[in-house]
Amino acid sequence: MNLAELGLESTVRRITDQAARLKAVRFAGCSRCEDPGRCCHKYMPIGYSDFRRWEAEKRWDILREIRLVTVPGKTPFFTFGKLLESGVPCPFLDERNLCRIHDTKPLACKNYPLTQPEEEVAPVCRQCGRGAEYSADLIRQLFVDQMHDLWEASVESIRLVDLVARATKLYRFAATR
Repeated sequence: MNLAELGLESTVRRITDQAARLKAVRFAGCSRCEDPGRCCHKYMPIGYSDFRRWEAEKRWDILREIRLVTVPGKTPFFTFGKLLESGVPCPFLDERNLCRIHDTKPLACKNYPLTQPEEEVAPVCRQCGRGAEYSADLIRQLFVDQMHDLWEASVESIRLVDLVARATKLYRFAATR
């Protein structure tokens, strides 16, 4: 399948533009956060390497929480289902708002906030603008790696959506016979 068949040309342009806008960031790190879990109230896309890792680790507790999201005109993506409900935190936050799957959390979570636009992160992350500086080149590489991983998951989700649509048509056809 090529980009046109997948309907991803505009997504690639948007990602390329976003990567070009990324710049050096100061970030003190999540371990110093005084208000943990604030960033865990928005959906985080789940990549192909996350699926492979959790399958190898037999983390069915994590895999069970994943949902495929399809929005007309947008690239399908995977995320934790609960995060789609407004104001609902990640299902893997404990009672102190700390991550229960920190050792194997999604790549998008590991790279957050470095790979997100600064205007989106600043109101949420109090560690941004403090601590060590991450170079623009490093951030762009993290972003490209993350987007490649999400790309693989999106291609698989598009195939899955197509397969379900074809199976539904076949089922309807068979039901009329």
